[in-house]
Amino acid sequence: MIICYASDCAHNSNGQCDLNMITISDDYQQCEDYIDYQDTEDYQTEFYRAVIMDGVIYKRKDKGRRAEENGIVFYYWAKELESETKIIEEKTGRMASYGRLKELSKVIESILAEQGHVNALPEWSDT
Repeated sequence: MIICYASDCAHNSNGQCDLNMITISDDYQQCEDYIDYQDTEDYQTEFYRAVIMDGVIYKRKDKGRRAEENGIVFYYWAKELESETKIIEEKTGRMASYGRLKELSKVIESILAEQGHVNALPEWSDT
């Protein structure tokens, strides 16, 4: 058993390496099999999230993992979905906690009525 503390590695599950064998660098400082889970294909789905700057709501392109539950599509960056995991709802682009997913239907309808779909918002620019 290999005990690994790199919880952001795609091969790490509950503090243990899922690989039967790993490769360590020549200086013994790094596991050469390390892969940041956010660099895996699952976390490369593009979506828009809503950002507010100076009272104006913009859309900003981001990448994350797509999921759907109870008819609600959302994106997230965490390795595991837990109650406090931050998610971005697809239609509104708004952030919520995964634990509040069941309550979101009415909130989504209200936001859509007020702002419309996140895709219709003006694009955010860092300049």
